[in-house]
Amino acid sequence: MTPGTQPREEGSLDRSARNQTVKGGALIVIAVIVGVLFLHSAPTATTVSSVTPAPATTKAPKTTAPGAAAPATTAPPARPASQVHLLVANGTSVNGLGGKVRGQLNAEGYNTDKGAIDTADKNHTTTAIYYQPGFQSDALQLATTLSLPASQVAPMPDPPPVPAAGLSGVDILVIAGTDIAQAAQGQSPTTAAPATLAPQPTTQPTTAHPPTTAHPPTTAAPATTASARPPTTTAQPPTTVKH
Repeated sequence: MTPGTQPREEGSLDRSARNQTVKGGALIVIAVIVGVLFLHSAPTATTVSSVTPAPATTKAPKTTAPGAAAPATTAPPARPASQVHLLVANGTSVNGLGGKVRGQLNAEGYNTDKGAIDTADKNHTTTAIYYQPGFQSDALQLATTLSLPASQVAPMPDPPPVPAAGLSGVDILVIAGTDIAQAAQGQSPTTAAPATLAPQPTTQPTTAHPPTTAHPPTTAAPATTASARPPTTTAQPPTTVKH
């Protein structure tokens, strides 16, 4: 070895070692950076839990046995007639029909403090009963009083069939039709009464005999003349009595 060359070689080795160390450190730093970037860019794993929905339970419809009556809804009882305020309107061309129906209902005890009125149209063939809310039972009772079916009872329409100003304080509106015109006038229904038969005599019926054939007149036989015959006298011989 040439004197003075060893230190040069050692310095070269040191520089080479430092370079390798720097390179190694740089590689490590690069590897760490790449790893960090990879972790940040990688999609986050999500855990999906599969939940099986429970089957929905369907309630079976309630079946009603054939012939069984449907549950009846309980309606409030009808009020006393004196507590029901009525308004009667004449829906026909029959003069005075509204007043007669009003008088009939007043006699039944209803409150008819309002006078009867006339409707604008006069073509109501059937009587209608309209009730305010809460007076359905009273309207049905009124229909029974007038001998009307329940199908002619209905809630008060909007707008009402008569001026609304006249319905103040009115519970039930009655529009009289031609179906009750005769009853309100005191007439009997149009059904003819059966004819009455006159009483029959108490004598028993006689049996008719067949006609008799007239015979030709008989000629009277000539009268016979009796010939007078002389009386015949037979003389009896005298009888002698012996003693």
